[in-house]
Amino acid sequence: MGKLIFGALLVGAGGILLAIQLGYLPPQTGPWLLTYWPVILIAIGLAYLANAVKNPFLGWVAVIVIIGGLAFGAWWAHENGTPSRPTVETMFNLDRPRVESLTLRTRTLAGAFSLGDGGATRRLRVEIEGAGTKVDGSPRYVATRGGALLEWPSKGERVYEAPFGAKMRVHAPDRMPVRVEVKSLFSSARVDLSKLRSDRCAFDAIASNVRLDLRASRPASVRVKGFLTTTELLLPPSSPVRIEFTSPISTRDLPEDFMQHVAGRGKSKTKIWTSEGSGTPLLVLIDGPLMHLKIRRETAKAI
Repeated sequence: MGKLIFGALLVGAGGILLAIQLGYLPPQTGPWLLTYWPVILIAIGLAYLANAVKNPFLGWVAVIVIIGGLAFGAWWAHENGTPSRPTVETMFNLDRPRVESLTLRTRTLAGAFSLGDGGATRRLRVEIEGAGTKVDGSPRYVATRGGALLEWPSKGERVYEAPFGAKMRVHAPDRMPVRVEVKSLFSSARVDLSKLRSDRCAFDAIASNVRLDLRASRPASVRVKGFLTTTELLLPPSSPVRIEFTSPISTRDLPEDFMQHVAGRGKSKTKIWTSEGSGTPLLVLIDGPLMHLKIRRETAKAI
C-alpha cells in the first residue's frame, strides 16, 4: 500500500507541474499548494494504519485524499489565483560609481527569474517578490572598475538555500552589457536581450524552463547544464548557430535550416547541429540528460 501512496503522490504532483509549465495553472500554484503539505502526513498515516489493521479500504482513502486534495487545490488556484506576496524593490545608480557592464548571479527554488529592458535611465531596478523580509529580499551589489556584480540571494551558494517560490525581476538600462549566470530548481528563467547586450548566458537548471529572446542581440554562447529542462531560443530569420548536445538522451525542435553533423571519432556522444549564416555562429551547449531544446526564428518581414 505504501508504493500505491507514493505513486499517487508522484502522479498528482507531476500533473500539476505539467499544467503549470503549459500555462493552464498560475506559476505560483506549486508553492501555494505546498503550504498545505501536512495533508501528505495524514495520507501516509492512513496508509500505515491500513497495513496495521490489514484494511485496504483505509489505503484507498489515503490515495483519494492525496489526489483529491491536489486536484481541489489546483482548481482553487486556477479560479482564485494565488495570494499576493510582499515585493521588495531596490534601485542602484550606475553612475556612482560609473558602471559599464553588469554580471547577474541568481538562484531560484520553485520561483522565477526575469531580465528585461529598464529604459534609458542609468539606474538598475531590481524587484524581489515573495522573499519575506527586506533583508532576504535585498540583493548584493558590488561595483568595481567599471563593472558591477548583482547577486541574489546574497547568502549561500546552493539552490535549495534560496527563498522558496520567490521571484526576481531585473530591469537594466538600454544597451547595457550583461553576463547572466542562473541556477534554478523547479523554476523559470526569462531573459529578454532585445535592448541589452550579452557575451554569455549560463544556466544550471533542473526541472526548469529557460526562455531567451535573442532576436535583436546575440551573445557569444549560451550554456544550459542540468536535467529535465526545456530551453527555448528566439532568433533572427538568418543567423548562424552551432548546437552541441552532450547527452544522447535529449530532444530538439529545430527549424528546417539546421543540419546534423558527425561529432568526431571514437565513443564521443556529442551531437552537433548547425545552421549557416553570416557572422560568427552562436554556440549553444546543452549539457545533461533529458533536455529539450526548442528554437524559433523571427518571421522575415517583406520589403
